Amino acid sequence: MSEVKDVVFEVSNISKSSNKKVTVSYKLAFTSAEAGKYYKIAINLFGDDSGELNEPPIPFFMRQPLYTFTFGQFPAFQNYQTVLAQAGVKSYSVSRDVSSEKLDEDPGKTTVNIKPPGIPGPPQYVTVFHPDEVYAVVSLTSDSISATQKIPV
Repeated sequence: MSEVKDVVFEVSNISKSSNKKVTVSYKLAFTSAEAGKYYKIAINLFGDDSGELNEPPIPFFMRQPLYTFTFGQFPAFQNYQTVLAQAGVKSYSVSRDVSSEKLDEDPGKTTVNIKPPGIPGPPQYVTVFHPDEVYAVVSLTSDSISATQKIPV
């Protein structure tokens, strides 16, 4: 049975740019029975506001869509890439430049007083930016190609 394995999500800075380089690496595994068939790969980035990391959860909202990788050439961009299955395991890696704003799933900052109680003097504040919990999802679906025939009436 076809399978997506070993998904790795990396974000790195691009010098002199407000964008980030986002790389998603993964492996596709197909059986010999699936070889020669077409499959669609979709890669999406989501933000997680499930309430972990001491943050309040957003009610009724588990994942927040942030970015969808597109494939192809203008004007025919698609939200998926078609691959021809080969028996065994094959590695893939896809990179995109994504604006930092799109990856900022938890915008804002909090000002915190770091001065211990009982110490004389004015408060000492630091600004803490909210952490972003972003993850990648690689989806694999069978590409059903149907043949149609026009029947004259």
